[in-house]
Amino acid sequence: MTYLRRIKHNEQGFSLVELMIAVTILGLILIPMLSMFDFGLKSQLKGEVDLVALSLGQSRLEALLAEYYQNDYKLLDPQTTSETVELGHKYTITSTAAVPSGRLQQLTVNISYVVFGQSKNIQLITRVVEY
Repeated sequence: MTYLRRIKHNEQGFSLVELMIAVTILGLILIPMLSMFDFGLKSQLKGEVDLVALSLGQSRLEALLAEYYQNDYKLLDPQTTSETVELGHKYTITSTAAVPSGRLQQLTVNISYVVFGQSKNIQLITRVVEY
């Protein structure tokens, strides 16, 4: 019994106040770090969605240009087409071959989408000349 009392009196540990102070300091350090991770993840997702939208637009513009090249560099018939693509987000792609102005024609591709409640648009434009 004397041995147990001696061990009990010689034990050194943290008091409840010291433990509460340590937990508070740790919380004050970790909370801002966690919000930085959240911001980083959102930024990465926004960038990924923007990249997919740009890639879809470039693909559609390349399809219009391929049609122009296959038509022996003759201007395309004026047209507007629209399609919706679902790749994790909803992308609306509208392509327009404008009415020619002389030997010049403008090809336009618009991509509309929503990311984190924010509506975004990308517009790609090129011009072709009839030979």
